[in-house]
Amino acid sequence: MKILHFTNRFWPALGGVEDVINNLCIELRKKGHISDVLTINKVDGRKLKAKDSKGKTKIFRIPFLDLKYYKISAIPFSLLKKYDIIHIHSLGFLSDMILLTKFIHKKKIIISTNGGIFHTKNISGLKSLYFYIIERLLLKNADKIIAISNNDKKKFDGITKNIVMIEPGFSAPEPKGKKEKTTFLTVGRLSQNKNIERLIDVFAGLKKDYKLEIVGRDFDNLLQTLKRKIKYNKLENKIKIITDADDLTLSKLYSKSEYFVSASKYEGFGIGGIEGMHYNCKAILNNIPTFKEFVKNGSGSIIKFDNKNASEELKNAIKQKYDLKKAKNYADSFLWRKKIDEFIDAYNSL
Repeated sequence: MKILHFTNRFWPALGGVEDVINNLCIELRKKGHISDVLTINKVDGRKLKAKDSKGKTKIFRIPFLDLKYYKISAIPFSLLKKYDIIHIHSLGFLSDMILLTKFIHKKKIIISTNGGIFHTKNISGLKSLYFYIIERLLLKNADKIIAISNNDKKKFDGITKNIVMIEPGFSAPEPKGKKEKTTFLTVGRLSQNKNIERLIDVFAGLKKDYKLEIVGRDFDNLLQTLKRKIKYNKLENKIKIITDADDLTLSKLYSKSEYFVSASKYEGFGIGGIEGMHYNCKAILNNIPTFKEFVKNGSGSIIKFDNKNASEELKNAIKQKYDLKKAKNYADSFLWRKKIDEFIDAYNSL
């Protein structure tokens, strides 16, 4: 098979969806399939080459008009026609046009939900109109919808059929080295939905020795605001922000951290929590549906980070006993070598 993945962000951008697509391409090639990426030509304000590659994955980048919430571009029909399947990972103008013009390119279309468009409450009214009216009509042209979580499946079940659930996978080495006591790690782009400002406030209320490392690219231009909050709370010696961690650095951070913590208000899936459990981190996660699926029967803790007593909840969570073996076994069921066949079966069913 020849699969072309479409996404608004890809390498050198870092993030959960970017990582999923990269690993999908790698694993599909191992199985003998061609798997490449179509994306837009800017990442974090940087203009990138029209043609590029990451390993054996070809990357095609196209120019666009950025209207902030809607990115408009011409459809590269000559490129689409070289592939058997178009796998869409980002909803928006280009995905809409690929669906709308299916009668021209005549390619099978599969869509991964990736949280849809509801990561934040910004322009929530317009988002609802777009999702429940426009997307309801356009998704009729999709051959299959892949929901990446139960939460996504419930949301998309309301507007489309032919939907299956396949959670994304992850790829990581086994943990190495010793854990450092009272060390915390959170991983994910610095965006509004990740609730990092609130996470800092909660840690400011701990009143004990700890180290928190915040790892992620500055997606929503929050870095300076977060640094000011850390300075205001006099936490410079306790909280560190890392915006450029490569895979090796990230693996070392996971391996040494005693806890993985996330105050995220919304996650399509939340692969960082799964990775933390793989690395034997004790998971302390926000009270959202996606995270509740992860931590069951002692494998992690759920607290309400937006509660006024969240610092006390965090203190109590630190004292809990964690079944790290159960947590790791659950997390390792998402390793790519185990997940890739589910995606191939979805492609073969089209």
